[in-house]
Amino acid sequence: MGCGGSRIKVESENITPELLSKAGLTMTDWNWMVNHKGYEEKELYEMLRGFQEDFPEGGIYRHQFEAFFPEMKMGKAMADMVFSVLDSDKNGYLDFKEFQQAIDLVGARLPDDRLRWSFKLYDEDNSGSIALDEMEKVMDCIYNMFEGMGQRPSGDPKERAGRIFRKIDINGDGDLTENEFIKGCSDDKEMMELLNKLFASLTGEK
Repeated sequence: MGCGGSRIKVESENITPELLSKAGLTMTDWNWMVNHKGYEEKELYEMLRGFQEDFPEGGIYRHQFEAFFPEMKMGKAMADMVFSVLDSDKNGYLDFKEFQQAIDLVGARLPDDRLRWSFKLYDEDNSGSIALDEMEKVMDCIYNMFEGMGQRPSGDPKERAGRIFRKIDINGDGDLTENEFIKGCSDDKEMMELLNKLFASLTGEK
């Protein structure tokens, strides 16, 4: 193993905020990826270094997006909208965390996977649950994606989020687990039909 490989090995065994800040990431970002992606920290760090080598300017810019994800069969307007949703910090490119979320989006084939992607996108504190305000963000995001297809769902996203939230927050603790979120959205037939149509358009499904 060369000097570069030795340095990566040492760094991967001692992940610090300072080290991550060089890649525009925080420890919260890192913990999210470790908890949600299922990689060992060393493997994830090696992927990060590879990403930095491939995209030395910080990440995947809009003009690179469609070429990098050919599985996503979309026109320019749709690609712009999806890129905007994934670029959560609005800095104009997808950083390593946002890139991982894009991979999850492309790989979401089953209805539960699609809802899980929406949930995990906003479980920023890795708590495994979301509060009402986070649920509203999820629903607003979904509505915006539908609107980009010219098929905005009926009603107001915040009202819909509140209705689903109240319906499935049976114990009244003000939090929904991932399973509760998935069940609540799964019971909303209009939402599931539109969600399936959205992902079909993104991934070229028949």
